[in-house]
Amino acid sequence: MTRRTPRGIAYDVVGDGPVLLAVHGGPGTDHSMFRPYLDALAAELAVVYFDLPGHGRSAESQDYGLAAMAASIEDVQAAVGAERALLLGSSYGGFLSLTYALEYPERVAGLILVDTSASYGFRAESLEVARQRATPSMLAALERLWDGSLASDEDFHAAWREILPLYFHRLEPAEVERLADRGTYRLETRRQILPTL
Repeated sequence: MTRRTPRGIAYDVVGDGPVLLAVHGGPGTDHSMFRPYLDALAAELAVVYFDLPGHGRSAESQDYGLAAMAASIEDVQAAVGAERALLLGSSYGGFLSLTYALEYPERVAGLILVDTSASYGFRAESLEVARQRATPSMLAALERLWDGSLASDEDFHAAWREILPLYFHRLEPAEVERLADRGTYRLETRRQILPTL
Protein backbone atom coordinates (compact mmCIF):
# COMPACT_ATOMS: atom_id res chain seq x y z
CA MET A 1 0.00 0.00 0.00
CA THR A 2 1.41 3.37 -1.02
CA ARG A 3 1.69 5.96 1.74
CA ARG A 4 2.66 9.64 1.62
CA THR A 5 4.75 11.91 3.80
CA PRO A 6 3.31 15.31 4.78
CA ARG A 7 5.22 16.80 1.78
CA GLY A 8 3.56 14.34 -0.61
CA ILE A 9 6.45 11.93 -1.09
CA ALA A 10 5.01 8.54 -2.07
CA TYR A 11 6.58 5.46 -0.48
CA ASP A 12 6.02 1.73 0.03
CA VAL A 13 7.49 -0.48 2.75
CA VAL A 14 8.22 -4.14 2.02
CA GLY A 15 9.36 -6.43 4.84
CA ASP A 16 10.18 -5.86 8.47
CA GLY A 17 13.39 -5.18 10.37
CA PRO A 18 16.08 -2.52 10.17
CA VAL A 19 15.13 0.15 7.63
CA LEU A 20 16.78 0.38 4.20
CA LEU A 21 15.87 3.50 2.23
CA ALA A 22 16.24 2.90 -1.52
CA VAL A 23 17.16 6.27 -3.09
CA HIS A 24 16.63 6.02 -6.85
CA GLY A 25 18.67 7.71 -9.54
CA GLY A 26 17.88 8.97 -13.00
CA PRO A 27 16.58 12.47 -12.42
CA GLY A 28 13.04 12.30 -13.78
CA THR A 29 12.54 8.54 -13.29
CA ASP A 30 11.20 6.69 -10.23
CA HIS A 31 11.96 3.86 -7.78
CA SER A 32 10.67 1.04 -10.00
CA MET A 33 14.07 -0.18 -11.25
CA PHE A 34 14.88 -1.24 -7.67
CA ARG A 35 11.77 -3.40 -7.23
CA PRO A 36 12.77 -6.61 -8.95
CA TYR A 37 16.17 -6.63 -7.28
CA LEU A 38 15.74 -5.41 -3.70
CA ASP A 39 12.54 -7.26 -2.78
CA ALA A 40 14.62 -10.27 -1.66
CA LEU A 41 16.13 -8.09 1.09
CA ALA A 42 12.68 -7.81 2.67
CA ALA A 43 13.34 -11.16 4.38
CA GLU A 44 15.74 -9.30 6.72
CA LEU A 45 14.99 -5.59 6.27
CA ALA A 46 12.16 -3.12 5.93
CA VAL A 47 12.89 -1.95 2.38
CA VAL A 48 11.44 1.51 1.76
CA TYR A 49 10.90 2.36 -1.89
CA PHE A 50 10.06 5.99 -2.51
CA ASP A 51 9.80 8.44 -5.37
CA LEU A 52 11.74 11.65 -4.91
CA PRO A 53 9.76 14.91 -5.09
CA GLY A 54 8.58 15.53 -8.65
CA HIS A 55 9.24 11.90 -9.59
CA GLY A 56 6.89 8.95 -10.06
CA ARG A 57 3.90 9.15 -7.73
CA SER A 58 5.26 12.00 -5.57
CA ALA A 59 4.14 15.62 -5.52
CA GLU A 60 6.06 18.34 -7.34
CA SER A 61 8.67 20.39 -5.50
CA GLN A 62 9.41 24.10 -5.44
CA ASP A 63 13.12 23.37 -4.96
CA TYR A 64 15.04 20.71 -6.89
CA GLY A 65 18.46 21.68 -5.52
CA LEU A 66 20.69 18.98 -4.09
CA ALA A 67 20.14 19.96 -0.44
CA ALA A 68 16.34 20.12 -0.79
CA MET A 69 16.18 16.80 -2.62
CA ALA A 70 18.45 15.17 -0.02
CA ALA A 71 16.17 16.56 2.72
CA SER A 72 13.35 14.50 1.21
CA ILE A 73 15.19 11.43 2.51
CA GLU A 74 14.71 12.81 6.03
CA ASP A 75 10.99 13.23 5.35
CA VAL A 76 10.69 9.56 4.41
CA GLN A 77 12.87 8.36 7.28
CA ALA A 78 10.76 10.34 9.75
CA ALA A 79 7.53 9.03 8.19
CA VAL A 80 8.58 5.40 8.71
CA GLY A 81 9.72 6.18 12.26
CA ALA A 82 13.32 5.05 11.86
CA GLU A 83 15.87 6.62 14.21
CA ARG A 84 18.65 5.35 11.93
CA ALA A 85 18.49 3.80 8.48
CA LEU A 86 20.66 2.17 5.87
CA LEU A 87 20.77 4.20 2.66
CA LEU A 88 21.16 2.62 -0.75
CA GLY A 89 21.73 5.34 -3.33
CA SER A 90 22.05 4.60 -7.02
CA SER A 91 23.48 7.13 -9.51
CA TYR A 92 21.77 10.48 -8.75
CA GLY A 93 20.37 8.80 -5.62
CA GLY A 94 23.98 8.29 -4.55
CA PHE A 95 24.60 12.05 -4.76
CA LEU A 96 21.56 12.60 -2.55
CA SER A 97 22.53 9.83 -0.11
CA LEU A 98 26.02 11.29 0.32
CA THR A 99 24.56 14.76 0.86
CA TYR A 100 22.10 13.37 3.41
CA ALA A 101 24.83 11.43 5.25
CA LEU A 102 26.90 14.59 5.58
CA GLU A 103 23.93 16.60 6.84
CA TYR A 104 22.42 13.94 9.14
CA PRO A 105 25.27 11.54 10.08
CA GLU A 106 23.52 10.47 13.28
CA ARG A 107 20.54 9.23 11.23
CA VAL A 108 22.59 6.97 8.93
CA ALA A 109 23.30 3.36 9.98
CA GLY A 110 25.15 2.58 6.76
CA LEU A 111 25.68 3.82 3.23
CA ILE A 112 25.57 1.67 0.08
CA LEU A 113 26.51 3.55 -3.09
CA VAL A 114 25.87 2.07 -6.52
CA ASP A 115 27.00 3.50 -9.86
CA THR A 116 27.55 6.99 -8.44
CA SER A 117 30.23 9.54 -7.66
CA ALA A 118 31.19 11.92 -4.88
CA SER A 119 31.14 14.85 -7.32
CA TYR A 120 29.67 15.84 -10.64
CA GLY A 121 33.11 15.60 -12.22
CA PHE A 122 32.34 11.97 -13.06
CA ARG A 123 30.73 12.72 -16.41
CA ALA A 124 33.84 12.70 -18.64
CA GLU A 125 35.06 9.40 -17.21
CA SER A 126 31.63 7.76 -17.37
CA LEU A 127 31.25 8.81 -21.02
CA GLU A 128 34.60 7.22 -21.81
CA VAL A 129 33.52 3.96 -20.14
CA ALA A 130 30.19 4.11 -22.01
CA ARG A 131 31.99 4.56 -25.35
CA GLN A 132 33.77 1.24 -24.77
CA ARG A 133 30.45 -0.65 -24.46
CA ALA A 134 27.85 1.44 -26.23
CA THR A 135 26.42 1.14 -29.68
CA PRO A 136 26.12 4.32 -31.77
CA SER A 137 22.40 4.54 -30.93
CA MET A 138 23.19 4.23 -27.20
CA LEU A 139 25.73 7.05 -27.45
CA ALA A 140 23.23 9.23 -29.29
CA ALA A 141 20.59 8.56 -26.62
CA LEU A 142 23.10 9.27 -23.86
CA GLU A 143 23.92 12.61 -25.46
CA ARG A 144 20.22 13.51 -25.75
CA LEU A 145 19.72 12.76 -22.04
CA TRP A 146 22.26 15.47 -21.18
CA ASP A 147 22.12 18.07 -23.95
CA GLY A 148 18.57 19.36 -23.46
CA SER A 149 17.26 18.12 -26.80
CA LEU A 150 14.63 15.70 -25.43
CA ALA A 151 11.18 16.95 -26.40
CA SER A 152 8.71 14.94 -24.31
CA ASP A 153 8.26 12.35 -21.57
CA GLU A 154 7.99 9.75 -24.34
CA ASP A 155 11.29 10.89 -25.88
CA PHE A 156 12.89 10.67 -22.41
CA HIS A 157 11.48 7.15 -21.97
CA ALA A 158 12.86 6.04 -25.36
CA ALA A 159 16.33 7.44 -24.61
CA TRP A 160 16.34 5.78 -21.18
CA ARG A 161 15.35 2.43 -22.70
CA GLU A 162 18.21 2.75 -25.17
CA ILE A 163 20.92 3.34 -22.52
CA LEU A 164 19.57 0.98 -19.85
CA PRO A 165 21.90 -1.92 -20.82
CA LEU A 166 24.88 0.31 -19.95
CA TYR A 167 23.86 0.16 -16.28
CA PHE A 168 24.14 -3.65 -16.11
CA HIS A 169 26.84 -6.22 -16.80
CA ARG A 170 24.40 -8.31 -18.85
CA LEU A 171 20.80 -7.51 -19.58
CA GLU A 172 18.61 -9.49 -21.95
CA PRO A 173 16.46 -7.46 -24.39
CA ALA A 174 13.23 -8.67 -22.73
CA GLU A 175 14.54 -7.50 -19.35
CA VAL A 176 15.42 -4.08 -20.83
CA GLU A 177 11.84 -3.69 -22.01
CA ARG A 178 10.40 -4.87 -18.71
CA LEU A 179 12.54 -2.50 -16.65
CA ALA A 180 12.12 0.48 -18.96
CA ASP A 181 8.36 0.10 -19.13
CA ARG A 182 7.82 -0.22 -15.36
CA GLY A 183 8.50 3.36 -14.40
CA THR A 184 7.33 6.87 -15.05
CA TYR A 185 9.39 9.46 -16.86
CA ARG A 186 9.09 13.17 -16.09
CA LEU A 187 11.19 15.23 -18.46
CA GLU A 188 10.30 18.55 -16.81
CA THR A 189 11.64 17.31 -13.46
CA ARG A 190 14.84 16.17 -15.17
CA ARG A 191 15.23 19.57 -16.82
CA GLN A 192 14.94 21.30 -13.46
CA ILE A 193 17.45 19.02 -11.73
CA LEU A 194 20.28 18.82 -14.28
CA PRO A 195 21.41 22.45 -13.81
CA THR A 196 21.70 21.84 -10.04
CA LEU A 197 24.31 19.10 -10.44
